[in-house]
Amino acid sequence: MKSNLELKLVAVAIVIALLNIIAHLLMSEFFHDFPLLEYSLASIPIMMLLLCLGALRAATRAWRNENEQNNRSMSASDDGS
Repeated sequence: MKSNLELKLVAVAIVIALLNIIAHLLMSEFFHDFPLLEYSLASIPIMMLLLCLGALRAATRAWRNENEQNNRSMSASDDGS
């Protein structure tokens, strides 16, 4: 499960990097005349922030689950001896 979460976090990092590249390409003069360009560019940092918050939440949840499992195993080994 840990490697699955790590793969998801790597995918989030790649998507954020691609969004950054796309934003820089959209700021070029070739796309300057599109009417919704300003709104599209304004939404990209918001999407990046939401992706980061989701990844942080998933990592925190996994960390808590791992700590709970470690605490259970420690308490079970203490009870057995």
